[in-house]
Amino acid sequence: MFNIPWDDINKSVEDATARSFDSIFNSLDGLEAEVQGLMDKDLELYRDKVAEQIIDEASKKTALIGGGAAIPDILPLAGWSTFIAAVAADFALTLREDLSMLMRLAYLYGQDVSREDRKKQAVSLLAAVGAKEGKGNPTREVSKLMGMIGTKHISRKLLIKVGRRLGERFFKRKIIKLIPGVGILLSGGVNYYSTRALGEYAQDYFVECAETGERAAGIANEMKLFHELYLRALANMAKKDGTICDEELTSFKDSMLMFGYTAAEQEKCLEELNDLEAIVELEARECKKLSEQDRSFILKSAISMMYANRTAEKEQRAYLLELAEALDLPEKEVDGLETEVREDLGL
Repeated sequence: MFNIPWDDINKSVEDATARSFDSIFNSLDGLEAEVQGLMDKDLELYRDKVAEQIIDEASKKTALIGGGAAIPDILPLAGWSTFIAAVAADFALTLREDLSMLMRLAYLYGQDVSREDRKKQAVSLLAAVGAKEGKGNPTREVSKLMGMIGTKHISRKLLIKVGRRLGERFFKRKIIKLIPGVGILLSGGVNYYSTRALGEYAQDYFVECAETGERAAGIANEMKLFHELYLRALANMAKKDGTICDEELTSFKDSMLMFGYTAAEQEKCLEELNDLEAIVELEARECKKLSEQDRSFILKSAISMMYANRTAEKEQRAYLLELAEALDLPEKEVDGLETEVREDLGL
């Protein structure tokens, strides 16, 4: 139908891409301040509400950009050069607005993420949507692309490559505008729905990242608490008879190695262990944060520590009942676990 001059189009896309990325990446202070202003202005708005506002505004802006660029489409006699210049301008402004939207969303959902990583997220989102038309799992697709970028700064070559792919797709969608009478109507709509699809895809990605991060942080905090309470229970049990025997010391050191403690962390814990007067009791409110299985494991390990030298002192037995109460475990379970430990030790 048309003899499309793709070489000229690609050149215009490269120029437009460079201008757009430079413009947005050099104005991050302003973008972040704008998002912070939205959050400060209306504190009852949740992040998702602010995100919807950002996406809606960006979509409307790109629709206006597309409508303005459609004017030459009703002048086919102007030729390809006019069409390419108009669509290249449309592409540059749309890409800049899309990037601006992505950087705003990245800041909104990940204020503790470095700017360089936000840039990688934005570029990866553009590439993911360009390759998959916004389909597939956003977190998996974007994370895969970010992994391909690696830890290095984003190169200009990569930006141009992503821009060329987006630009070619952008021009192909705009070719239909050459049909007389439908250009202005279609152009703004194409931009609007493309930006909205990109924004919603990005929002899904950022929300899932935030939820995954919260779950990971929760698991890490629970593991840290478990390690602390476990070692505290063992240290207290070892101290209760007034001395730290070799078997108790070995058991304590093995536990620190099992938890992957650094040399500095081990040294600090050993100092606390050797301070026989310092007994830091386990608090019931802390223990309740752990699962019943973890609490039972701590109690059984404390019983093993009690029998480290194959005898249980009166003071240690008294502490065992105190520990079981703090761990919210019944006396029946204490008896059962002690029986298991004695059998394991052949006592």
